[in-house]
Amino acid sequence: DDLSCIPSVINGLERYIDSKKIIYAQGCDVLCNTTTGFANATATAKQADIIFLLMGLNQQVEKEGIDRSNISLPGYQQNLA
Repeated sequence: DDLSCIPSVINGLERYIDSKKIIYAQGCDVLCNTTTGFANATATAKQADIIFLLMGLNQQVEKEGIDRSNISLPGYQQNLA
């Protein structure tokens, strides 16, 4: 499952926006087992005119043969939103 050919959101934005105008902070990874990065992500968001909050799943969390028992976001993702 090599997805390296798919550009990241940051790479996609840089096609349309000067990269010097893009600020970025990762609040957590997909599993989001800790809130350690939330303060930095929140502080970065407060500096921005537009915010892209990316949340959800990957195949580490759900895929064919691996089903979840609920449809909640993993870990503390909802707390970041």
